[in-house]
Amino acid sequence: MDVLTSNNQVYMPFNVEANMKNTQLWIFNIFIFFLLSLPAPGTGASAGSSSNRTGLTLKQAGTEFQRLSKIKGHFAGDDWHHDVDRWMGKKHRLMIFLQEGLLVGKATKKEVLGIMGKPDQNLKQRDFEVSGFSEKIWQQIRSGAWDEIMIYYWRHSHDFLYFIFEEDLMVESAWWFGHEK
Repeated sequence: MDVLTSNNQVYMPFNVEANMKNTQLWIFNIFIFFLLSLPAPGTGASAGSSSNRTGLTLKQAGTEFQRLSKIKGHFAGDDWHHDVDRWMGKKHRLMIFLQEGLLVGKATKKEVLGIMGKPDQNLKQRDFEVSGFSEKIWQQIRSGAWDEIMIYYWRHSHDFLYFIFEEDLMVESAWWFGHEK
């Protein structure tokens, strides 16, 4: 209940300013807690950590990817296999997870090989003759700022994930899609 004081100001039975400050502090603390609960920028899953989407560690996802890579699938001339050939099928999702976990600028050839196994194509600077890469990648390839490209097929050579290395360090990771017509 409001009461007028002798100088015609409203007297409030509680301290509004103090309550506002407490509310602002409470909101600020929730915001800070939220920020601290987010992963740090540029961090991916490490070999021992798991993803909320797959529930697998990078090593487990790599093992499953290698198992699925042995299945030929429609794009390699075999029958259609849902897990291997479908957009966002199991193999495709695993490869996306692996790409996100193997960080550009941090992952080495040894780490990529240890997780994903032997690539389907391994191109060296000295013998490179492949078409179909994006203009951005072609510019990097033409500049000679790489030593090796490791290519992992999703749907055979129709769609694939590739990693570009300078010396031992991954400097680029991207997809090539055949874009069905």
